[in-house]
Amino acid sequence: MKTFHTRIFQVLFTFAWLAMLTSCRTVTPTIAYLKAPKIVKSGDPMTLSWKVNNLGKHKIRIRGDRSKEKYSARSKKVYWPKRTRTFHLYIKNRKNKTVARKTVKTQVVNASFTGPLKVLAGDPARLSWRVLVPARNIQLAEIVNGHLVVLKERLPKVGYFDVRPTQATTYQLLIENQGVVHFDHHLEVKEAFFIGSRVVTPQADAILQWRVNPKASQVWVEQKIENRYEKLQGNLPLDGRMVLQPKYEQNYYRLVVLRDGQKQYFPHEVRIKVARPYIRNLQPIAKMKPGVKMSLEIFAYDRSNYPKEIKFQVMAYDPKGNFVTGLAPDLTTAKKYFLGLAEEIEGERFPINDFKVTEVNRRISKPYSIATVLDYSGSMWGVTPNLETAIKEFIKRKNPNDEISVIKFDDQLVRKVQRARHANDIIKKSAFDGESGGATALYAGADEGIKTIERSKHQRVVVLFTDGQENSSFTFSDSHAFTAKQLVKRARETNTRLFTVCFGGGANRNLLEAVALLTDGRNYFLEDESEITQVYQELPYIFKNYYEVSYRPTQKDGPHLTLLTYNNLETVDTTSSTTFIGDDFDPNMYEDFARKVIYRPEGKILKSAQGNTTVGKLPKPTQVPRVIDVKAAKQNQPLIPPQAVAFFKHNHSKIDQKYYKNLEVYVRYLQKNKKARMHILGHSDLKGTMKGCQRISEERANAVKQFFLERGINTARMRIQALGRTRPVWAEEKKEVHGRDNRRVEIILIE
Repeated sequence: MKTFHTRIFQVLFTFAWLAMLTSCRTVTPTIAYLKAPKIVKSGDPMTLSWKVNNLGKHKIRIRGDRSKEKYSARSKKVYWPKRTRTFHLYIKNRKNKTVARKTVKTQVVNASFTGPLKVLAGDPARLSWRVLVPARNIQLAEIVNGHLVVLKERLPKVGYFDVRPTQATTYQLLIENQGVVHFDHHLEVKEAFFIGSRVVTPQADAILQWRVNPKASQVWVEQKIENRYEKLQGNLPLDGRMVLQPKYEQNYYRLVVLRDGQKQYFPHEVRIKVARPYIRNLQPIAKMKPGVKMSLEIFAYDRSNYPKEIKFQVMAYDPKGNFVTGLAPDLTTAKKYFLGLAEEIEGERFPINDFKVTEVNRRISKPYSIATVLDYSGSMWGVTPNLETAIKEFIKRKNPNDEISVIKFDDQLVRKVQRARHANDIIKKSAFDGESGGATALYAGADEGIKTIERSKHQRVVVLFTDGQENSSFTFSDSHAFTAKQLVKRARETNTRLFTVCFGGGANRNLLEAVALLTDGRNYFLEDESEITQVYQELPYIFKNYYEVSYRPTQKDGPHLTLLTYNNLETVDTTSSTTFIGDDFDPNMYEDFARKVIYRPEGKILKSAQGNTTVGKLPKPTQVPRVIDVKAAKQNQPLIPPQAVAFFKHNHSKIDQKYYKNLEVYVRYLQKNKKARMHILGHSDLKGTMKGCQRISEERANAVKQFFLERGINTARMRIQALGRTRPVWAEEKKEVHGRDNRRVEIILIE
């Protein structure tokens, strides 16, 4: 009996021991699954999910995940991968040793699929793409009535395809590898485009531009007067521009398109902005008096890091011309004043939710290399002394580490100083003497400024001062820019900003404003000599004190209108400016000589409109609207403005040998470009009779023509015109140099 009880005790003890061992045994966890999509688009969210059996006190770790988050046995996490990624899931024990692992790979497709956002009905639209990963098949499709219709397949990784949509359409680029991802592009179709200037200064021209569906029967422009629209111009071309001078603070226009008996309206608004005060001092925001408004203005851009980032520089100022500091010492304060940001491209607005504001001052701003390019042509007579005084003060105000170059130009280019730092040495070497005379090699002079600073590692800026128009750069065509487009291209390639300063009514203000905009700089238009000093006093302030706003832009070529909303200390206000993305720019759209005016109406002076506020004491518009047919303007378009190639003694028509080198440039060009032609324009001074001036101007034009004939240029490619004294450079010849500037021959090249 005792033995029996002993055996029962042994059996029970054995079972208890086994149970205890079982409870103490470590159970090895296993990964039931680890799931992720096989293929996703770059930047799109994807979900990584998993399930682990018998996790117990073990821990889950994901390679590359720096968060200290504690994951459960069954969970998921969202990622935004930018490149193909392999996810590693580890199970770690208490000693941080791996007891189980599993991997899954997700291919990330990096590709771009772009095209115009809006297009005219029936016009071609080019869709382009670039795929940066391996792909089994690439297809282009469109969505029609909710169904996907493949347009083309087996496409190359980089290519384009032209479509002609007649209605709003969404296109898809389908990329197939382990799976299929698609990139969408929505294309709006319009019956007409009506765009143009949005903000102009008093007495400045506004440009309205339109393109209309070819099926339209009639097009005209109307302006709102006394709460009703009146026809401004009728019988307009389907593709054209109108140049006019707005009169009111708010000017409302609309394009009216008549098609199949139905009218369609396309509105546009132009606002006149009163010129701001020049910056002359600094004012902390904390010391501003209550009730004083603050204004912001965008004055420069930096596209060097596009498409990742665009930066623009902002000045903040009060009504007295003080630059307001202290708006962005930290993120919280910046959000109080810089309220919102958006881009507008082809009429469509894209809000920018994430942007950064940095306050830059003299202590932390980077050094500059500044080329001061100065017009010393004959038309600058009387203005040069004031300009030189302003330049000397500008040089003295520079930062010690800034470099200054000084270039003078008329029909010659003179590099006085190249990238010097010591202010006194710069002023001494510049040899300012107040003398001026000669023609205006405007584009070549600005390009010479770029050449002096293009190798600098500092921020590069050209400050170009002129009171005239281009008429002499082609002489330097072998080595310098001789058109506005070439100048803009040179500046953009070297990341150089152009600040253009236009003085008086003789300067081609619209063109120089376009040049400044396309090179991410700013244009100044001056009407009084006292403003010259104020501009050159302002520039050192805004070069060293500004607010830098950076953001990730919309990837789209063309003009990007930046709209910055801010707190002006009383209400919410908006400032705007434009930068241009891509290489399809045309500064010459503003040049009068490149336009062919097909209609110059009589027009009528607009009476004061009830509800429209006139700005200050604006004079009545001196111009009637000018209408330009764009297609006609592209035919027989001058390559360059009239170029002065030779000057003459009084009552003489013999060409001085020193001008032969100017004329040889044209000979070489005509020999290379067989389709090019030229007009030779002869001029005289104001002395003598009208008949005598006409005769001598014709002799001078013929002398230049004979020069070309002797060098093998066919007479059919040349046309001469004697203008006598009807087109003088100087209306009054107060000095001998004025008569010399008038006694000239000009050439216009036509292709």
